Order: sequence, then structure tokens, then C-alpha cells
Amino acid sequence: DESHFHVLVVSEAFEGLSRVARHRKVSQLFTGEDGALKFHSLRITAETPERWAKDGTVPAAPRCTGKGDGRGKVTDASGL
Repeated sequence: DESHFHVLVVSEAFEGLSRVARHRKVSQLFTGEDGALKFHSLRITAETPERWAKDGTVPAAPRCTGKGDGRGKVTDASGL
């Protein structure tokens, strides 16, 4: 739904960075001045070109339970 996003970034800028450091670089693009995401969920796949060329797959996303986003178990926007 419109509150859950997945970004895939493949960049040489990630060379030598840990997975956490790569994710932090990407998440900074989507946070407000307070550091909070502007939506409920951001799933990040951030790889170097070399790593992406070797594998090039993205694991399946887990299904959202709606916990913690103020919507209870509702995940369908029509139920909001």
C-alpha cells in the first residue's frame, strides 16, 4: 500500500561501506528534519555494482501486520 516502500539502489558510492552504512545513506533521502520517515515503512536494498552483478536478486518482502503504524491489523487502504 502507499505507506510501504521498497527502494533498490546499486551504486559505486557503497564500495567499502557496511550494510548498515549503506542503508543509512539511502534512508537519509527519505527522512524529515527530525530524522523520522515520512511514511510507515521503508525497505532498502543497497548494493555495490559488483555484488549486484553476482546475485541481482531481492528477497521477498515480509507481509506487514500493521502493528505500530496506528492502523491495527488493517493493511488495506480502503479500510482506513
